Amino acid sequence: MSELQDDIRSAFEATKYTVADVSQNRGQVRIELLEADAEADALREVLDTVVDLDDVFGPNVTTESTDGQGVRTVVTFRQR
Repeated sequence: MSELQDDIRSAFEATKYTVADVSQNRGQVRIELLEADAEADALREVLDTVVDLDDVFGPNVTTESTDGQGVRTVVTFRQR
């Protein structure tokens, strides 16, 4: 896991979110949270504590559901 992934996980966990996974692929970062009802603005504020928003392109907050895992909140963004 990269330093950025570790920093992101720590920042979200410090604000009481339960992080299921942080992954990075081809410049896209994906953060899976177990909370299904997390607010997008609050998540972006946490993200802002870790990465400079000038380096973030297209931050997106969605929910997804997979078989047997329930609903999760997913935050994705690309690094510039």
